[in-house]
Amino acid sequence: MIKIYKMVFFIVITLFISNIEAFSISTTCTYEEKANLNDIAGKITANYKIDEIKEKYEFTNPDTGEKSMEEQINIQFNVSIYNILDDVYIVQTNDFDSEEVSIYYDEATKGVYTFKTDNTSDIIKYTYNIYSNLEGCRGEILKTFIFTKPKINMYSQYGICKGLEDTDFCQKYITEELNLTESQLYEKVKALQKTTVKDKKDKNNKEGISDFIIDNYIYFIIGTVVIGGTVVGYIIVRKRSAL
Repeated sequence: MIKIYKMVFFIVITLFISNIEAFSISTTCTYEEKANLNDIAGKITANYKIDEIKEKYEFTNPDTGEKSMEEQINIQFNVSIYNILDDVYIVQTNDFDSEEVSIYYDEATKGVYTFKTDNTSDIIKYTYNIYSNLEGCRGEILKTFIFTKPKINMYSQYGICKGLEDTDFCQKYITEELNLTESQLYEKVKALQKTTVKDKKDKNNKEGISDFIIDNYIYFIIGTVVIGGTVVGYIIVRKRSAL
């Protein structure tokens, strides 16, 4: 009887140890799996596209009460996350609100997940934490990156910014706050305009001199030859007089 108990105990222990080893093997993330997951995570990126949607709306003139159909442009940001595969999932958070979104391959279209926002007045930084979704490696964080959605720069609509759309303080969309008052903006624009005018004037002067030389190069050559011949003749005459 004791032998039977010992045998049963031995079998139970053996099965228990085998299950532990099997569980350990099945939940261990191998070097090859981790390397592949890191490669997948490294290719995941984010970007945005801007849609300017024209819409008609009914406008009532406050003075006459007359109604007319007017057109307005609504701006929408389409933010996309690329190269999502089934072996990973993404947790999206932002610094604007407390929203947290989990993004899986099944929610993407051919590996691309896109969401839309019509928030044009706030710069929003999105944080993306990429995790393993692979059995044995599930839950391991693989990569973190930040993507910044721009906002409309209201100063870009000022008349003083016309022709200066490429400057930091006049471009239409910005990803960093300008922290400028209107008076500071005008000062910056005026200083830039002065510099631009001076540079243009200097450039025109240089181009004018170059054009003058190019247009009259033949006369410069003739003059150089004449002067050179005169000097040589003068030297020869002096030498002869000395003899």
